[in-house]
Parts: sequence; structure tokens; C-alpha cells
Amino acid sequence: MAEADADNNGRVVCAAPDAVNFLSSLTEGDEIIPQLLFSETLCAKVGGKAHQHINVNVSLGGTPDGSNFYNVMITRVKPTSKSDGTVQTITTTVASNLQVLEEKYVTTYDDGREMKLALSQRDDKYHMTKTVQIGQESVITVKSFSISSMSGFVSEGSSFLLQRVMALQHRSFSLPLEFVGLDYEAFELCRLIYRQESVTGDSQPCQYVKHYDRADRLSLVYKCILDDGGRLTFYGLLGATGSEADSDMDALPQQTTDAEDLPAVDVMSLPGSLHWEDDMEMFSQYLDRKEELKEIHAVYMREHPELKAILADFLQFLLIRKPDDVTAFAADFFASYSARAAPSGGFASSGSTSAFQK
Repeated sequence: MAEADADNNGRVVCAAPDAVNFLSSLTEGDEIIPQLLFSETLCAKVGGKAHQHINVNVSLGGTPDGSNFYNVMITRVKPTSKSDGTVQTITTTVASNLQVLEEKYVTTYDDGREMKLALSQRDDKYHMTKTVQIGQESVITVKSFSISSMSGFVSEGSSFLLQRVMALQHRSFSLPLEFVGLDYEAFELCRLIYRQESVTGDSQPCQYVKHYDRADRLSLVYKCILDDGGRLTFYGLLGATGSEADSDMDALPQQTTDAEDLPAVDVMSLPGSLHWEDDMEMFSQYLDRKEELKEIHAVYMREHPELKAILADFLQFLLIRKPDDVTAFAADFFASYSARAAPSGGFASSGSTSAFQK
């Protein structure tokens, strides 16, 4: 594999050889170039309401020496209860072999916050600058990676161009393809994996799963469906993978004693305590994470409608019985859903004692 850099957890991130070879096979004189140059707009809806508007435009540019490059412009708008909503613009300059030359990534949130990320090539390195703006104050973070270690790098902007190329050449390569991606929120490298989605029939031959494997954070998984001409017919977040990443804790705390025996401590009053709400970067990451989890949880709820029915039954039963020991009542109620539960008759006695009661 190519020379690699590590993410914030020391995990090595590098592109697979077949992914690097695929990008290297693309040449400036490729006949598919004219087929990549078009604009498209998608409107994602949830519950009949517009959830996100995406516009992707690809045009061709040139240098004085006659070399061609692509200009990719992406605009995402997520309507919210506030008039402006969250607006994201991505402007990317990409070489004919899809090497990222420059990218500007800007997200403006409906609460006035702004996150900017600028990426450029200079002195055999990729230089990246992230700026988080809250009011009149800003936090700036700078990183750089050697170009050799970024072989097979695909940015958010260039990924949309890559998808068009894959749709037009979907019979000339095999998946999965593992590239080097970028986690824009955590500002670190990650694995970007394209996998083939199972397809029935020939009406939509290009269905891919776009998977951002983001170290200790929740992985983001998107589904992409394109027609034979490389036009998106569907692009949406499927959810997250990796149950280990669902917790922000490094390890569960060990049980030492009963909570009643522990003295009450005001953690925020301790010397040197961190008031994270006053830290602009941490507060921005908190808000980003909050919105990300809300979207992932909403997807899960839509995929499991039975969850609402089960919880509604439990609450109704709880309010009718009004038990003194709610914990034992809940344990007894949900035990009936276990495959290991002992079989019982069709009717239970209202006066029976729960096995979970002390």
C-alpha cells in the first residue's frame, strides 16, 4: 500500500492499491469527460416535507499549459424552523485523474455559527485550515499531510465526481474500493469505502454504499443510486455502523459502592474544571454531534416502526397499573419479549409477584 498517515487515535489510514490504480487509470484524454459535465438538483423528503436540497454542478477548466481540470460546485440546504436553515457550499478543483487540487468547504448554521475548511496543495503537501466562527470569535486549526501519504484521497466534493465516473464505467472495475477520506467535523483522515449495492433488473444498474469509517466516531453510511448517464436518482443517509462507537466513554466506570454512600460533589466548582459551553470549538462540536445523532436516530425510528407500538403499549400498561416499583414492572413487561422467557398462560394474575422485585 501507499505511504500512510495516522488519524487522531494512531490508526493508519491509506488507500487500497486497487483504488489507487483505478484513479491512475483515468487520463486527461478520456472520452467520458464530456459526459461528466452537467448540473443536477435533488430534493430529499421526509414525511412528505423537504428535508434537504442538493445541487451538484461540474464544469471544465484549463491551465495556460493546456491541462484540463474539473470545477465541482455543491450546494446543500437543509430547511429548518428558522428561515435561513443550514447552508453548505463545497467548491472543489479536481485534476483529470480526480486528484484534489483545492477545496473550500463552508457550512453556515441557522444559529449563526460558521465552519470553514480550506484545502490546497503546496510544497508537496496538502495544507488544511479549519475555522469555526461563533459570533465575533473564531478558532483556527491547521494541519498538513504529505501528498504521497494522501495517494487515493477523495474529498467530499470530488466524491460526487467519482460517483459519476463509477456509473459510466461500472463494468470496468470491481468493488469494494477503499480510498482516503476526510472527516470534516473531527478534522482527521478516515477511510472512505465504496461498496456495491445489490441490484435487481437493469433499470438502475449503479447502486453504491458510500461508507465513511471515522475511527472512534459513528461511521456515516450513504446510499447512492445513479442512472447510466451518471445522474443521481437517490442520495441519502442510511445511518451508522459499529455499536462500539455508540458510546463516547473509553470504558464503563467500575461499580464501587452504593450511590447513597457517595458525597454530593459539584463537579463544575472543582479547581480547573472545564466549562465546555464556554469553549467555542467544543461547543461547536457538541452542536454538530447533536444534529448528526438526531438524523441517525430519526432514520432508525423510521426503519423500526414497531418501536413506537411497543413503547406505547408499555406506557399505557404502566399508567393503568401504577406500580410502586416501576423498575421491576418494566423488567417484567419486557421480559415477555425475550426468547429465553419461560412460557406462560394467556392470562396473568394481577396480584402475582414479579421475579424482579426485591
